[in-house]
Amino acid sequence: MKQFLSILLSLALLASLCACGGEPSTSDSAIPAAPESMAPESPAAPQKTGGYIIPASWTETSINDGAWGYVTSAAEEDPDGEFSRQGPYLVHHESDPKTGTQLIIRRDLDGNELDRASFTLLPAGGDVEENIGQFRYVGDTLFTIRNTYVFLDRNAGQVEMTQALERRTPAGELLDSVSLEDALGLGEDGFVGAMQVSPEGELLLSTDRAIFWLDQSGVLLAKTDTNGLFFGFQEDAAGRLYLRSFQDDMLYTVDWENRALGEPVMALDLAGNIQTGSGPYDFFLIGDTTLRGVSFSAGTITEILSWDDLDLTGSVHGVEWLDEEHMEVQFFNVMTLDSSPLLLTRVPADQVPAKTAVTLAVGLDETMQGFGATWSDFLPEEVRSAITEFGLTDPDFRIEVVTYPDAQALQVMLAAGDSPDLIDWNTAWLSEGHASPSLELLARRGALMDLEPLLEADEELDESLFIPSLMELERDRAGGLYALPLGFYFVTLLAPAEYVGQEPGWSISDLLHVAETLPEGMELWSYISQTDMLSTMLRTNLSHFVDADRGTCSFETQEFYDLLTLSRDYFPKEIDEYYTEPGQVLLEGVPSMGMVSFAADTLLPARQQGRTVIGYPGAGGPATIIFYDELSIFSGAQHPEAAWRFMKLFFTYDVQKTMGRAFTSSVRLDAFLDRDRELLDNGSYADIPLSAVEEVEQMVLDARSLRISDNPVIDIVLEEAEAFFAGDKSAQDTARIIQGRVMIYLSEQS
Repeated sequence: MKQFLSILLSLALLASLCACGGEPSTSDSAIPAAPESMAPESPAAPQKTGGYIIPASWTETSINDGAWGYVTSAAEEDPDGEFSRQGPYLVHHESDPKTGTQLIIRRDLDGNELDRASFTLLPAGGDVEENIGQFRYVGDTLFTIRNTYVFLDRNAGQVEMTQALERRTPAGELLDSVSLEDALGLGEDGFVGAMQVSPEGELLLSTDRAIFWLDQSGVLLAKTDTNGLFFGFQEDAAGRLYLRSFQDDMLYTVDWENRALGEPVMALDLAGNIQTGSGPYDFFLIGDTTLRGVSFSAGTITEILSWDDLDLTGSVHGVEWLDEEHMEVQFFNVMTLDSSPLLLTRVPADQVPAKTAVTLAVGLDETMQGFGATWSDFLPEEVRSAITEFGLTDPDFRIEVVTYPDAQALQVMLAAGDSPDLIDWNTAWLSEGHASPSLELLARRGALMDLEPLLEADEELDESLFIPSLMELERDRAGGLYALPLGFYFVTLLAPAEYVGQEPGWSISDLLHVAETLPEGMELWSYISQTDMLSTMLRTNLSHFVDADRGTCSFETQEFYDLLTLSRDYFPKEIDEYYTEPGQVLLEGVPSMGMVSFAADTLLPARQQGRTVIGYPGAGGPATIIFYDELSIFSGAQHPEAAWRFMKLFFTYDVQKTMGRAFTSSVRLDAFLDRDRELLDNGSYADIPLSAVEEVEQMVLDARSLRISDNPVIDIVLEEAEAFFAGDKSAQDTARIIQGRVMIYLSEQS
């Protein structure tokens, strides 16, 4: 699941960067269709194709029978950093974007250093930036691909990129350079995403439409059309080169004689990271939950171990087989964005030191399990890294994940006295028909621990470190501090000031009034159905209608009547593939992508275009907060102190600084403010005044609206609203029925 989504996102990004032009070459070779299935039926003798070995079918095996376990310890770190395999060499690449300094180190497979290439390109922060995207050694020549970015308007994201193939000495001295746009005819959108070297020393460059074959002077020898597929390169332990298609997730040989795609070898089944093997294995398949080894001569794919058993789920990105009893793995901590080597020593299972399990509840239903999903697919990477970090550092406890399929099953666990210690509230991936548990209702029942006393007694973590508005939103949500958010982002709405004024914040009734006075030809909003609009506004404004702390509700109000009318009269019954977006739309939804980028990409351009950051109706201002993920401790936890130690891992300054990236922001006030100042100071955003950033930050500091992911009350409202949408009931009758049903539900949950 997670790998599948990651691949889709990567391909979407690659496609946006790699739309290539140019005329087709006469040397194009068609890509054969992949077989429908590579699943094993029975063992079969491998076939040889040139230097390749291709099993006719694969046998799934396992040496992970429970008789053996692994003891994890820190491995000695290389002072030069982490190395990876490149053919007959071990290589390391590091760069400093601020100075443009690049360093590439080459060693032989025994670890003896051969040479160091050190050079400087244009640093980050200027109108032009450069970096090394790909590099390969051919004998005593270092080939690099230099990416050059020309920023036409950095704040608006307008940038042009060119690529050059460079030939360098082993010390990094530039010998000559060839424009890949000129050499390959890629056009302005050309983007080479992978580079390799053939056994004859030819260079192979891969884009999303072709594989190009060049001699060492950069002259094009052939082009293999890939029909829109992007291929990466993979080497096995014997140095044989393969092509991996990310779209159909297949591994292919290379037809060297015809400079074309070869035969399909195996279906990778979303194997995640494929790495050159060692020891008895040609390849390692490093999945989120298992390590498997591929042997071509035996035609076997062998499960070696389960990362779950070692608390390393989803955090290993490199493996080296040292001998039968030892492996070294590279553990990547997403929370701190650093990598460190760990030594795994195989011992009899009864010699693995035992630790007490602190249980973490994660939603996972049978439908998702049928798709091959595991709990790691549903946890954010930061949580998976924290599980590993906790297991490695706490001397007595480890985190063990327990799953539940829906809210009812979780309630049965709690009622039976089988309470987990913690719960992760990221339930967005529970499939349809599997209700998510409600944080508010579980808190009201007393099933969740109040975290206030833990914060007050803690000597390392104090409430003053958090953004005050976020803490208040957590308290208002359930009548106390029953969860802590790991990160957040905010959403808002833009609209022309001539219709909504210039001050942010409005009510549901205000929006209805604007909708009633729109000029002909202008629609209120696009791609939102009646039900979606009602659901969105309920998730944003549920506290207007339900007091979870007191167990009361108030749906028989003008505000709710207006919400029903707004949803029915100004939004289509459904959005389908034939829906045509209107030419003029009043509202534009905007998710925050970080405070500085929001100021640069949204706030200032909106002002210039006469638009107001008006916010969602009922939010009381422009910002509606969405928590990225939250954790709670159950009141029936067997190990609450250990559970609290685990939660605290997320709230150190360093961790919160790294979590404040991409679309999320830090919940610690100091990390939240410092991150934006650093982005301004290092020149990542030019011409953005500090006042604009401070204005956006103030939106968060003043936020009074929290959008929740789910609540059973919302399901009741949506169910009863169908009669109103169909014209069978009035808004008043609908609200009266909803009021009665919700009151019964709330009383049942007390």
